Order: sequence, then structure tokens, then C-alpha cells
Amino acid sequence: NIYFISLLFNFAIYICLLIPPTIYCISKKVFQSKTNFFVALCSATLIETFFSLILYINSHQIFSFFTNVQGIVNTSYYISRIVFSTSSFFALKIFTPALMVNRKRNILPYLLFNIILSISFMAIGYLIHGFSGFLISMPISDIVGYILDIYIIMKTVLKN
Repeated sequence: NIYFISLLFNFAIYICLLIPPTIYCISKKVFQSKTNFFVALCSATLIETFFSLILYINSHQIFSFFTNVQGIVNTSYYISRIVFSTSSFFALKIFTPALMVNRKRNILPYLLFNIILSISFMAIGYLIHGFSGFLISMPISDIVGYILDIYIIMKTVLKN
């Protein structure tokens, strides 16, 4: 199915976009001070924005590199435009749980909330608008998740 293959291509790019903030979070220095944390978060966000721009500008060429089936390339292009519209803030998805683990906070409620939130938005979007609703629900659930991430970061970092 073209949609499934296109989603797999976009998932592979999604994993690649998560690598820079993950590398930042491996360093213990990131969590030593508020300044280090916010500088690392801003740096990772700038890197994500740079990669997102490359994806937006060259997405047709990127997908054409993996396949010459025009239907898959076009569908992957369409999906990437929607799904990666909020990709500049992917760093929050990595930094928030890393910060919680570093501060010895229970991470399970956070993870469960994000999973339930994403699945709920995707199911509702799919039921209302089919596959397009499924795709549009992803950035919407990301935005709600980012608001939660910002709240947790501000509460955790500013508290200490």
C-alpha cells in the first residue's frame, strides 16, 4: 500500500530528526545548571529547525532518492508536509523525559499521557476525516504535547 510505505519513509526521517536532541541529552553537563539546560534545548531546537527546513525544501528529492515510484514519492511528500509541520520542536520530546529522569521524577504518567493523547487524536481524526484526519491529528497532538512539555520544563527547572 502506498500510504503504508510513505508512512514508513516519514517514520525513518522522524527517527533521524530525533538524533540531535538525543545526543545532547546524553551529556550530564546539560542538567548541571539552568543555563546549560536552556542553551542545550535552544541549540537542539535550532538544529531541528535547520533539518526541518532542509526536509521542507528538498523533500521531493529526499524521497526520490529511496524510490522512483512517483506515487510513493508524492504521497510521502504530502505526508511530510503535514506531519513535520511542528518538527522544529522535536527537542522538547527528548529533553522533557530526560530532565524528569535526571531529577528522579516518575516518568510513567508523562509517557502514558502522551501515548493516550496521540492515539486519541489520531483515532478521532481518522473517524472524522479518514486518512487526512489521521495525518492532521499528529501536529495537533504534538502542539498539545509541547504545551505540556513546556509546563513540565518550566516547573521542574525553575523549581530548583
